[in-house]
Amino acid sequence: MKIKIAYLISTLGTGGAEKQLVRTINLLDFDKFEVSLFVLTGVNELQNELDSHVKVVYLNFQSYINPINHLKLIKSIKQFNPHLLHSVMFASNLFSRIYKVFHPKVKVVNHIHGLGSWIKKPHIILDRLFLPYVNKIILVSEKSKLVRANREKYPIEKMQVIHNCVDTNLYKPARDNDNLSVVFGVACRLIPLKNVGFSIKIIKLLKNKGVNVKLKIAGDGTELNSLISLVDKLKMNEYVEFDGLVQDMPKFYNQIDYLISSSKIEDLPLTIVEALACGKVFISSNVGGISELTTETDSFLFNIEDDLNKISDEIIAFIASIDKKSANFKNREFVLKNFSEKNHKDSISQLYFELVKNGQ
Repeated sequence: MKIKIAYLISTLGTGGAEKQLVRTINLLDFDKFEVSLFVLTGVNELQNELDSHVKVVYLNFQSYINPINHLKLIKSIKQFNPHLLHSVMFASNLFSRIYKVFHPKVKVVNHIHGLGSWIKKPHIILDRLFLPYVNKIILVSEKSKLVRANREKYPIEKMQVIHNCVDTNLYKPARDNDNLSVVFGVACRLIPLKNVGFSIKIIKLLKNKGVNVKLKIAGDGTELNSLISLVDKLKMNEYVEFDGLVQDMPKFYNQIDYLISSSKIEDLPLTIVEALACGKVFISSNVGGISELTTETDSFLFNIEDDLNKISDEIIAFIASIDKKSANFKNREFVLKNFSEKNHKDSISQLYFELVKNGQ
């Protein structure tokens, strides 16, 4: 008998959590699992990337607080009658627990991406109220696990770290590039929390200190115009390239020497993992779970509270010390060991089997 899994997510937009869920579902063995995906809204940008075995139900919520929508959700999932309900994002995680109130036999898995810096006291009150109705909580980093143990007071036995994954057949090193300059890359949404202007200022200082640098920026967002203005103000137009929303990210990574991030907050960003899979070296602010990516890689972390001159001097010393061929091999091996699709599939499948077995 196949295990029936209902997945629940707020949207099928192009965010990192949504993309990872699609990747998780597509990795499943459909000879062992029967899958339906329930989407709270009508956003369906990623549906074409889902395996054809997956039935998708859009609930078209206009409001998360409308009780009629709650009843609609419970009825829709009940019709599928899953053994296990796996949800992603805060609202979906809460609704999955509410479903278990009425259908206690279902095993509920909540999947959490990000550190939840936006979470306020009302969210925590709701979260704790329905905490008894979740069987397992997946986190994507040890840092996130620590945050949730301290802030949300999740029991240790309910939490499990399962890393996100990348397609290492797609994200892989290309031939060595022939850059005459040192090329840095930024890959993220251009929003205030990503603090991209800080990276641009670092590149400016490296240029001033004699490093032949260029910066490629992949992404779009609300900060785009202000970042273009900053580049113009710093007279760096010749050295900074805005690539917009890049479709071929492996190609982007293989056009750069170093991925640089100056985010103010992160959990464990998949962009860094993708760059590592391509054998690239990363330079980043020491926030969230990023330090977990430095244990077996050639990489460099800085404190965004430090003086920019100090950071730029440290980066110059770091890049002078790097053996790029050695780093290429070492960084890719780290991803193959910790973030491969096989590891992710095995961890998720084992969790499902254990939960359903323990419920029988």
